[in-house]
Amino acid sequence: MIEKIVICLTFCISIVSLYYNVKNNKAVHYVNAVTKNRVDWLYKFRGYMSELFAMTTVGNSDLYARNTGSREEHFSEIEKIRNLIHMHLNFGDKIDEQISRCVDKLVDTHREIYNINCLFYKEGNETSLNLKQEDPIIYPVVGKIIANYFGKPEYTGDMFFPFSTSSRAMNHFYEEVTQYYNKDEITRGELLRHVRVYCKFEWNRIKEEAEGKRYKKDRQEVELNELYKTYDERNQNVNPSH
Repeated sequence: MIEKIVICLTFCISIVSLYYNVKNNKAVHYVNAVTKNRVDWLYKFRGYMSELFAMTTVGNSDLYARNTGSREEHFSEIEKIRNLIHMHLNFGDKIDEQISRCVDKLVDTHREIYNINCLFYKEGNETSLNLKQEDPIIYPVVGKIIANYFGKPEYTGDMFFPFSTSSRAMNHFYEEVTQYYNKDEITRGELLRHVRVYCKFEWNRIKEEAEGKRYKKDRQEVELNELYKTYDERNQNVNPSH
């Protein structure tokens, strides 16, 4: 009788032990799968960001303005990368939204600088130009600069001749063109800052979750602020607000 009880207890313990082993193995496999996917996701994101930085340089704006035959392929690839980056980000998180906005700003500025370069190369003179009435239509950035000069939200045709015949207005035009190059440099630095902090933050989260720990929201906020602080201390020349 005792032997039967021992056998039954042993069997029950084995069943319970098997159940928990299977359950734990499933949990481990799930964590491992999630961790692997997050690592793959992070490496892809870094690759897309590297491509975007490389394709939107001022040098490329100049290159494709000279070689207009390849511009459609160039901007099509940029749009593809921009969309891939957006799809890799969480629209509900603050830092993700900051990266998305900077990405859009960088791409838009790249296109505006490209249009400015096209305008100068069309004239055959890279240092000065005579604006034509159709230029603000062909190159929207020109219309934007003229509207800014008159303090208006958008360009209208009656602004052209007062602007194009005024040396003061044309000086304003060249000053604003310079500002687009400055805007590109600032946006590039701001985006790089967010991306480097973001990648480090996500890598820390992957390591925490791989060990089965919960990376709580309040702790994430603290560590994110610390990463920004560390980055700014090491890069004193780049310190945009976040």
